[in-house]
Amino acid sequence: MRRGNLRRAMRLSVAAGGLAALGLSSCATPPERTPQNSGMATCRAEDMVYCKELAGYTHRSLGPAQIEYIAPDGKLYLWINDRITKGHWEIGHGLGTFMCYDYGGPPNCKLLSAERRKKDESVPGDPLRLAERSTAPLALEFFDSRTIVQLVAEVDGAKPARR
Repeated sequence: MRRGNLRRAMRLSVAAGGLAALGLSSCATPPERTPQNSGMATCRAEDMVYCKELAGYTHRSLGPAQIEYIAPDGKLYLWINDRITKGHWEIGHGLGTFMCYDYGGPPNCKLLSAERRKKDESVPGDPLRLAERSTAPLALEFFDSRTIVQLVAEVDGAKPARR
């Protein structure tokens, strides 16, 4: 076999092996999530500044109203409309550093540096107690302008005036 053909055959062999490994990996059962392999444990030292701005906070995002508590242990609690969805998060690395959200379907990964900029409002902790709830305390409107502080007051019984 000529040298050029041999190189080409080796590249094809490596590529085919990589594709086979990718196909097999989708059949494998993912490891059980633990505090040691999810959430803050997936943040490398160079990612820590971003991770600390996101984990352990409740965020209100721009656009369609959604409130999300990102727990440091890798759990997520997302309030959209009249429901709370639970999931997990972790940091992924590839051509950049990504925050990956998993609510039971395929993970949704976004650049970590951009993810923190899309948060309209952030407050420390879980003041709306999303981690403790199985149902939403009230319905959010599609473009709800209430702040997290206003929602906390409304959920706790003091109905603030709407703007």
